[in-house]
Amino acid sequence: MSQDYTYIVARMRALEASMPDRAWFQRIARSPVDSLLASVREYFHGFESVASLDDFESGIEAGKGEILALLCSLVTDPAVELFLRGVYDFDNLLHRRKASILGRKAAFNPFGILDEETVVKAESGSAAGLPAHIKSYMEKLGAADLSAGLEKVEYAGESARWEFLLAASPSPGARSYVSCRIDLANIITFARLKRTSMRGDSHGGVWIAGGEIDRQTLMAMFKEPEDAFYTYLEFTSHRSLPAKGLGVGTPLWKAEAMCRAELLERIGGAKYRFFDIMPVIHHLETRERDAHLLRAVILGRLAGLPEKSMLETIETMMP
Repeated sequence: MSQDYTYIVARMRALEASMPDRAWFQRIARSPVDSLLASVREYFHGFESVASLDDFESGIEAGKGEILALLCSLVTDPAVELFLRGVYDFDNLLHRRKASILGRKAAFNPFGILDEETVVKAESGSAAGLPAHIKSYMEKLGAADLSAGLEKVEYAGESARWEFLLAASPSPGARSYVSCRIDLANIITFARLKRTSMRGDSHGGVWIAGGEIDRQTLMAMFKEPEDAFYTYLEFTSHRSLPAKGLGVGTPLWKAEAMCRAELLERIGGAKYRFFDIMPVIHHLETRERDAHLLRAVILGRLAGLPEKSMLETIETMMP
């Protein structure tokens, strides 16, 4: 079945008219803490049942859930629904594996394809009739060397997650978007590992396959000084990152914010299409950016961070 996006895009256009802009984020970054919750409710309706800023994560997740529920209710193509919702199955399964290792209770996101009972059975290895990609995923998680720590499990899970998204992409544009996200994730991983003591794993499972920058190149570049990698980026489709200041001296928080902004810039033109999934992806990524910004501002206000640092985050992510 071919998905008709015209009505979906029209609904998203109406929703986007009521989304916050840069000036609003700048305003709440300057707002007194005691009036912040009321200001947030102006645009983030998931906060209507939140009684305290200490519970801000539940407000963010509630708002995200409302949008996912709306979009999935409008989707008629099973392949598109799998692409939008299947990733939450991977997240739920990975979270259960990590929680099991740590001896903690696992959270559950209800917007995956699998219900919680099936996820529990899949984690224990007793679920029958699982989709092929979930069976493969569980095998990869099971093969991860748990004695090496949670990182190995994390990388195994992330690798399988992105492999699924590439294979499930319902259009060339969606596949290009996933490939871009893989590159940006690898760029952040590169910078983070170069600045920590975890440099020995330059040719293990840390690099996600499927991006423009292949794993062999990443392994080779990791042996070079960090600044050589940013010079290399100038000859890729991500050349705007070093042009905008990404380099050895860029703090990791800012590098992550720059990569989020880069993603939205790369797919920005897609929001004007009416006949494929890209406007949906752009809408979801914009909301993800807004949620990330809101989280940063709330945490900054609660921690008493200087106003300047929060405004810099806003400037970086909403240039």
